[in-house]
Order: sequence, then C-alpha cells, then structure tokens
Amino acid sequence: MGRAKVFQCPACREYISADAKFCRFCSTLVDAQTATLAAEEQGNENKLYRRKQFVKHVKLGGTVFAIGAAALTFIYFQTGVFPLGESSIDIPLWGLTLSGVGDFLYGLAGLVGRFWE
Repeated sequence: MGRAKVFQCPACREYISADAKFCRFCSTLVDAQTATLAAEEQGNENKLYRRKQFVKHVKLGGTVFAIGAAALTFIYFQTGVFPLGESSIDIPLWGLTLSGVGDFLYGLAGLVGRFWE
C-alpha cells in the first residue's frame, strides 16, 4: 500500500492531497503539475526526516547499550561473579543494557526497512 501524497497549499500552508483541484481550507485553485511536484518534494523531505530519526535511535541505543555493558563488565571484573540480579545495581544495569539493545534494533530495523522503499 502506498503512502498518501500530500503537500502544503501555497496560500494557507495547510496539508492537502496531491489529487485535490482546490484547497479544502482556503479554496485556492491547485495546478495538477505543481501539486504533483510539491507532493514528491514533500515525500522526499518526509523520507529524510524518518531516516534521521532511525539514525538517532541507532546511535542512542548503541550508546546506552555500551554504557550498560561496560558497567556490567566492570562489576564482573571487580567481583569475579557475572551480575545476574543478585545486587540492587544489577537489575537497573540490565534494564539499561537491554533497552539500549531494543532501541538500537528498532532504529536498525527502520533503516533496513526504509532501504527497500
């Protein structure tokens, strides 16, 4: 299923369909060729925005995972026991690490999914 093609009305800046003959907000007539070009440009802007958001998730998730994993590794080398929730600090660190993995995978899945569009 394709995405709806929309663009901003040149007069009132409200988003309208690329198939519209006139703006439903201000009744300005819309040229079909101009509407098609504006909708394509808006689609490209939206695609770039979504890509930037997924890159942010990859970076943030990777950073959070690295911090959590480093802290868990530090605890392991200090105590000689791999932390599995025995102390009060282990559970938050595992939460931090796993949430970082989840955010990283969400961003990665979004980037890979957008690659095939």
